[in-house]
Amino acid sequence: MNIEEYLEKFKDIIPFNFQLIIGGPNSNAIIRDKKLISNENREGKKYPIYDEEDFQDPTVEYVPINEIDMQLELAIQCAHSHYLKWENKPESTNKETTEFEVNILNEKSNNKLGLLHLNLTEAGDISKIFCIYYNEDMTHQIIQSIFYKYDEETKKVVPFECLEYIFNNVKEGLEESVSFHKEDDVLKCISISKQRLKNHANDGIIFSDKEVKEKQEFFSRYYNESPVKNISVCDITNYIINKDFNYKFEKLEELNRQLHYLSIRNDSEYVNTRQDYNRIKEEITYIKDPKNDIFGNFYGEYIGNTVIKLGSKLILFVETLKDGYHYFTSVDITDTNAFNVDILHERKGGASYYQAIKNSDKNPKFKTKIENDEEILIPLGENITEEEKNYFELFKSYCQGSFDAIEKKRKQILSLYEHSNNKRKKKAIGKITNN
Repeated sequence: MNIEEYLEKFKDIIPFNFQLIIGGPNSNAIIRDKKLISNENREGKKYPIYDEEDFQDPTVEYVPINEIDMQLELAIQCAHSHYLKWENKPESTNKETTEFEVNILNEKSNNKLGLLHLNLTEAGDISKIFCIYYNEDMTHQIIQSIFYKYDEETKKVVPFECLEYIFNNVKEGLEESVSFHKEDDVLKCISISKQRLKNHANDGIIFSDKEVKEKQEFFSRYYNESPVKNISVCDITNYIINKDFNYKFEKLEELNRQLHYLSIRNDSEYVNTRQDYNRIKEEITYIKDPKNDIFGNFYGEYIGNTVIKLGSKLILFVETLKDGYHYFTSVDITDTNAFNVDILHERKGGASYYQAIKNSDKNPKFKTKIENDEEILIPLGENITEEEKNYFELFKSYCQGSFDAIEKKRKQILSLYEHSNNKRKKKAIGKITNN
């Protein structure tokens, strides 16, 4: 798919923006104090409380705004004629849960133009955003969801974003979509799919191979610039594969924590404690042995994976990094229950999948290097073989260019932050203010 051409279809999306005001007419009195920064109060905001017993010289005490009620006001702007239908409209902060939800409808109230859902912390900081933008006939929609994760160590907020462009192709009876997944404004995953039109209200909460088999076309690539240590934001298919490659590290961390706990434990049942200690040590030794790690025998260090549905075939490309080169190893995971997972995303009945990984040829199918934001095919041997070229062309037929190049082109064509509508630029996502 040509992503640039696909995004051109969304020029008719109707944009809206919002402004969240904290403190009402007294918002200018709010100041920031870095010492007060926390998960509940992510900017360290505080508000003056005056003791007016001494009228001539009142004393003032600044109180963190997550400890008091602060007035809230959410304003929606949309140039298209519209009507606002509020589902939830809190008037102040400092609630156990503070959520705004509003539908933006057309003037006749018979069609949606958009939807906005906000979750706030006790201090009124936005912790989650969910937006849907439509065109007038609702054949095109953009869905944006952002989760703002607070890091206790750095005291910074990291955004995790998914931005999906969906085209309901009624003429052909298909739903086409391209989604972009970002962590801290860095593109981590791109997914492309095409499937028959369906009612998503009937979707289950448990993922399975059936979800992938329903798609006529499917491509999803997760890519990290360095070896993957923590699972990042991505498509559910990539997430499940990432869990496989991260299991060893996560399990070793868990076992080492258990060892530490046992080593400092003052327990009269010393024999049981010693037995547990020895059992854990044996399990650590087993996991560390390379021959017991079917996900650790690929060439280079794991940096990502790509899942491609090609006809009835389901292909997994394992992407690894070594000496600055990217290596792609192909594994046929058709009918292996690779994506049959429970609600905790733990695989069910995956013996054939693990066997496919174990028996796969670990020799890479092709090799690339990124130069000037483009992925260049590099020969595995002296010259590029026909097989290497075919695998590379299959890979690039879905997703041309590197992630950096795709992100730059996407912003040039259409960005959710600046929709082009009737040749006028409009800001499409709002801001939060208190002064």
